Amino acid sequence: MRPKPMTTNETAAALDIRPQTLRAWRSEGRGPRYTRLGGTSRGWVTYDPAEVRAWITAEKVRIKR
Repeated sequence: MRPKPMTTNETAAALDIRPQTLRAWRSEGRGPRYTRLGGTSRGWVTYDPAEVRAWITAEKVRIKR
């Protein structure tokens, strides 16, 4: 069974950042990959927990260098 997708608020809490920061990152093309349901800029955004973990891992490696 796949883990439940995370909301913006849940993802921000997991990353220890404000939801506004996560939204800003999305508009800048930064941060973890996400899915926008509804197809418009006002669609509902979800994050796959595996994608969030992969992004955290990639950021740790990038920062170490």
